[in-house]
Amino acid sequence: MSPPPSRVLERVADGATERAVAAEHLLKIGAVPRLEWHLQEPALRAIHRLQRAVWPARYTDADPYRLLWVDPAAITHHVNREETPRIFGRVAGGDWDRHREPFAATDVHRSLEKRFEEGADWEDTVLYGALLSGSESGLWRRRCRTATERDRRLTAIDALYERIAREGYRSQATLATRDGIDGIGEGNNERSHPMLNEVGINVGRDGALLWRHRGLHRLSIAKLLGVDRIPVYVLARHAGWQRVRDRLRAGEPVGTGSDSHPDLADLRE
Repeated sequence: MSPPPSRVLERVADGATERAVAAEHLLKIGAVPRLEWHLQEPALRAIHRLQRAVWPARYTDADPYRLLWVDPAAITHHVNREETPRIFGRVAGGDWDRHREPFAATDVHRSLEKRFEEGADWEDTVLYGALLSGSESGLWRRRCRTATERDRRLTAIDALYERIAREGYRSQATLATRDGIDGIGEGNNERSHPMLNEVGINVGRDGALLWRHRGLHRLSIAKLLGVDRIPVYVLARHAGWQRVRDRLRAGEPVGTGSDSHPDLADLRE
């Protein structure tokens, strides 16, 4: 006998199966082919509002598709592991936010730092070999099949660095206005809508901004160039941090730091 619809929805919300988690992830990253963004965006927000109404403890009150502008220097650690939530709008407890690692120690950042600040050849960086053999850190899985493909990737990173240095850091929406939606989708390495291909962070229980998914190279370049602020999407929040939002929304005191935290700006408007 098939489970009732309510149980099916609970399994999706709880992440009871890998298939359910994958389905929800695809649902909330706009992975609907040929549907234009002006139609997908309100649909995605409507889906989240429904989830929030049914499971308020599992989904945030915040608009998950609202961009935050943050100082890239404030993103000092990452939590990019399989067990760490990354679905737009999710709230999750547990210790995933405590298992954070320094962003500066990642193979990508060390390689870009060596390339652009020390003037090293790509061949002398960890990234050069990792693009073919795979990342030991597990931060990314997109390997190059041939040396020629690797050279194209590295040339693209050089061009990205030069473009950001020359033009500044621009959001996907700004680039889409200039280059068209197809133009910004060329480097998108997953099925998300190109407009959602911004740096993705999680917020830990202490309010820490933790890199989780997407925009690894862009974040690294922004740090190296000293960019003042970049657009990010908050993918998931720790349940402890969500309680801070809940208290502030209710007009209760939440302690120091709330006046300037970017993820509380919407509650201060």
